[in-house]
Amino acid sequence: YVKGCLEARTAHLGTQSQSDSGPATRILVVGTSQTVGEGASQPGYSAVAVLSQMFDGGTSNEQCIEVFNGGVQGATSAELKDPLLDQWVPLINPDWVVINLSCNDYFVDPFIVNLHSIVAELLAQNIPVVLVQEAMSPEYTNDVHKRHAAMAALGSELGVPVLNAHAYMLDRVDSGFTWWDVVHPTDHGHRKLGEFLFEELSSLMAKEQNNGV
Repeated sequence: YVKGCLEARTAHLGTQSQSDSGPATRILVVGTSQTVGEGASQPGYSAVAVLSQMFDGGTSNEQCIEVFNGGVQGATSAELKDPLLDQWVPLINPDWVVINLSCNDYFVDPFIVNLHSIVAELLAQNIPVVLVQEAMSPEYTNDVHKRHAAMAALGSELGVPVLNAHAYMLDRVDSGFTWWDVVHPTDHGHRKLGEFLFEELSSLMAKEQNNGV
């Protein structure tokens, strides 16, 4: 199942990468079914779609930003690593890679080994990386805090920002009907998550631009 989803995602990204949008900053968001947009009633209501729409509405034509959805249902960091590094990055040539993971990676040690390998390779190619501690509903109790703590430590080690989407969404659980299950947001939840990503990425990109990198 995951292999088929990976192949479909690669084909979709290949098609999207050929779009003639002119000069653009390209952001590739990598993750699992939450990143794909499961739980949203329409593809355009997913968190990644909301992120893309907010960039479209908040930038001028001279600052075009393209957002690519690299979500794959059911995938782990181990399954995403090779397609991301060997196929998606060469296809898209992203300016930023955002990695939204933790739900499907149940075991901390291999998860962090895989993330370290992915991030180190991207940094070696001078591609800025942002790690996102995947948001989950309050009902999720499978040691997610251990994975999120390990992600924070890895970010400190490698000098990459780590966004705590999980804490952000927990703080907004009473803002409306937010979750269908432990990891798939509703339309409302996806919008909140997309707004969070937009706010954080906009700030990081502005800092990077101001630093002249």
